[in-house]
Amino acid sequence: MRVERKLAAILAADVVGYSRLIAEDEARTLDALRSLRRESFEPLVEKHRGEVVKRMGNSWLATRHFVQMTGMATAPHPDGRR
Repeated sequence: MRVERKLAAILAADVVGYSRLIAEDEARTLDALRSLRRESFEPLVEKHRGEVVKRMGNSWLATRHFVQMTGMATAPHPDGRR
């Protein structure tokens, strides 16, 4: 039996302060989260030929079968922060 091994990069993303933001304004937070996912996170994953494998509320899990995806971890925050 031949065993094939693959190298994969895994990215876990989570929204900081999500509970506080939801408590302050749930509708606005959920709209912002959908927008962030649709306009920033998923296009960035696709650009690096990755795949979003799971969405968990305010968290996402993405994978890429090459190490180059690790550069995604330094993607800028929409407000310009890293």
